[in-house]
Amino acid sequence: MALEPGPRQTHRLRCASDHPGLALAETTNVALTARASPTADARARNLGLLQSTQAGGRIFTPLLAGWLYERSLTSSVAPGAWPFLAAGGLALLAAPLPLLLRRSEATVAVEHAAGSKA
Repeated sequence: MALEPGPRQTHRLRCASDHPGLALAETTNVALTARASPTADARARNLGLLQSTQAGGRIFTPLLAGWLYERSLTSSVAPGAWPFLAAGGLALLAAPLPLLLRRSEATVAVEHAAGSKA
């Protein structure tokens, strides 16, 4: 009797490979949020917003992905792939955000330095 990869084995393998990455990403998000918050009150607010946003994503993302999947099954172009295409598109849109935020931080720092000299 050969062991063929069935749904259970595939699910276990996916979970075993996904959870360590998720744990690393979550820890990094929390650490960066806490580090970027200038005061204890700002840190509490930012960490609360981070958790609320993540919870909202865990609620609404499966609903949206299921809706997109159902709609894409009748499509002649990439049937069943709409949720993945949407996620990829959102990832591409979000990719430059760290650079834009870093640039705005630098601009604020320069303006602050110029204002303190005057």
